[in-house]
Amino acid sequence: MDGLLAACFAVPHSVLLLPAWLTPVVTLDRAVLVAVWTPSIAVGRVLEDRRLLFFMDDEYRSSMARVPGDPGIPTGPLARVPAAPPPLAAAAASA
Repeated sequence: MDGLLAACFAVPHSVLLLPAWLTPVVTLDRAVLVAVWTPSIAVGRVLEDRRLLFFMDDEYRSSMARVPGDPGIPTGPLARVPAAPPPLAAAAASA
């Protein structure tokens, strides 16, 4: 997976937020919507990734390692992930 598809891997979730973010007039109800909806989309994406890692493990981890992650997020659960599991998880699995 490379090119435009790799760059847009996480974009569908963010596109859902564009109408709320790019409104010309920000009313109180729109500000509350943005304040609640934006973190809930981010948390939902993290939970979705964890669920897919649980059920698909190495196959999904290798897919996550091939895409760049979210633009502007260098670390954390929405950034690019390593191809191999972290050393502590590998040591715990082999014990």
